[in-house]
Order: sequence, then C-alpha cells, then structure tokens
Amino acid sequence: MKKHIITLALCLSLGLSPLCAVESAHKKSVQNVALSKADTEFLFNTQAQNINVVALSDEEMAETEGEAIDPISAIQIAYTAYQAYETGKKVVKKIKRWFR
Repeated sequence: MKKHIITLALCLSLGLSPLCAVESAHKKSVQNVALSKADTEFLFNTQAQNINVVALSDEEMAETEGEAIDPISAIQIAYTAYQAYETGKKVVKKIKRWFR
C-alpha cells in the first residue's frame, strides 16, 4: 500500500510541476523575449555558441496546436498497465515455484 501512495505522490508531483512554469510565465508581461545566456547554457550545453533561440509570442502559442490524451484513454491505459503488472507478478510466482 505504501508503494501505491508513493507512486501516486510522485506522479502528481511530476504532473503538476509544469503548472508552476505556466504560473511564472504569466507573471512576466514581456513577449517574444530572447532567452538569457544562462537559459541557453542550461538547455543546449555549456559550449553552446551562436544559437538563435527566441521564446514564442502569445499569438504564435495560440496558433500552435497540440494533442493530448483524453482522460478516459488515460484511465484505460493505466488499467491495462496495472493488469499487465499483476499478470507479471503471477507469472514470476509460478516460475519461482519451479525452482523450489
């Protein structure tokens, strides 16, 4: 049970961490700002030279379309993964019985 709680906490923390970046981006009122030198070094290695990287404006972000998994599909995928995990546990138990 502890493993399930730890896994849930880890998944939630990883899932909610991008929201922190969205919040900090809304605090900035500057649009289409070039990345700082520290940002480019972090993203592209410390030997990055002559990289022309610019943040997208709000209009460009609105035009950018992405696709996400709907919640029902995510639940189905998670349930299928859980079933595979449980089946794997049963198979491992049977294999261990062979070597007793």
